[in-house]
Amino acid sequence: MPSPETLERFIARVESNEHVRAIEEFYSAQASMRENQKPPRKGREALMEGERKVMDGRDNVRNLFQ
Repeated sequence: MPSPETLERFIARVESNEHVRAIEEFYSAQASMRENQKPPRKGREALMEGERKVMDGRDNVRNLFQ
């Protein structure tokens, strides 16, 4: 489990809309993600590329549940 300090740094990256940087800094090289009903993306580089595509053309991502 990460330390509280590490968790705070991760949260700060995400809240600053630095999603790609958060993946680069905090995910392992073998990490994977999966969107609903889609095959998993594997590897940190693939995750970063996917996040770049999501963020292209957007200034930020906001929480829709607030």
